[in-house]
Amino acid sequence: MLPQDIRTALSLSCGEQGLAVSASEANYDTHPSRRLKPGLLSLVEQAIPNSESVANQVQGGYMNSAIQSKFFARLLGGLSLMTMFLLLPCTARADNITATGVNCITNSGIPGVSNSACVDQSYTIVNGSPLDPLYKTNLSFTAPGFLPTPAGPSGAFWVAQKGDVQFGAPVNDWRVTFTTPAGTGNITVTGTMAAEGPVAVALNGFGNFGGLQSLTRLGKFSVTVAAGTTNTLDFIFTGCISYPACSSSIDEPVYGLLVDPNWSPALPGTPLDTIPESVLFADGGVAPTNPAVPEPGSLLLLGTGFFGLLGAARKKLLV
Repeated sequence: MLPQDIRTALSLSCGEQGLAVSASEANYDTHPSRRLKPGLLSLVEQAIPNSESVANQVQGGYMNSAIQSKFFARLLGGLSLMTMFLLLPCTARADNITATGVNCITNSGIPGVSNSACVDQSYTIVNGSPLDPLYKTNLSFTAPGFLPTPAGPSGAFWVAQKGDVQFGAPVNDWRVTFTTPAGTGNITVTGTMAAEGPVAVALNGFGNFGGLQSLTRLGKFSVTVAAGTTNTLDFIFTGCISYPACSSSIDEPVYGLLVDPNWSPALPGTPLDTIPESVLFADGGVAPTNPAVPEPGSLLLLGTGFFGLLGAARKKLLV
């Protein structure tokens, strides 16, 4: 018998009942040329769900030519669908990576941590103290204004170090680890996030600057690199809108983060992100401002003017 998924595909194309030819429908004909050969009967048994009864009904008998034509049309249609099912590439599917605040536990047993605090088990602070973990925290509608939770496709929650969005490092690096099957190749991680100020995203040590984010609405991010069996996804941020000149307001910095990521095999031709995580961290997750580069036309005019001045000076020396 065929595997269940292919049998299901065949039944969706022709229908379990549509593929079968009942005994009442198969009016027998006495002409030997219309007799089903044993090899073909075996093929029918293998290709059509519930075909054993059909084969038993037609074995030793003869099919009316019209019914035979109808039977083989349906058989070929089902086999064509089966061939397409086997040959066409599967659509890449996205697999969820745990969102912030979703996988947390109370009564963590960490010294100094309240038993009521829900400690995130998936997100950790890189180079942070295990005594100061990330807590799931309800910041909805609190000052200076936070996105209500749960938010995002997976229902993410805000997390903060010690549950306090005003407690953090000058530059924060918060990480989640996930696994992918061996030999997956390049992967793309996409998702939604909310934070104060710019956020950089790194996957397995390389990434990009995700740009300015908001506390009140979800932004999007995407990063593509080569996958390992175990992968690290890092979010680097300062909590300041205009870092390094963080506002003196009591509303900055804000060390809170809401992330809802997922991964999928990278589409062919997708460029890899190559900025090292160390560079992203050194820049505080903020994309550096590139100095203005003169246009080629401006450089040409400048060069022409320079050589013109040299020519004039040479003439004066010769006079």
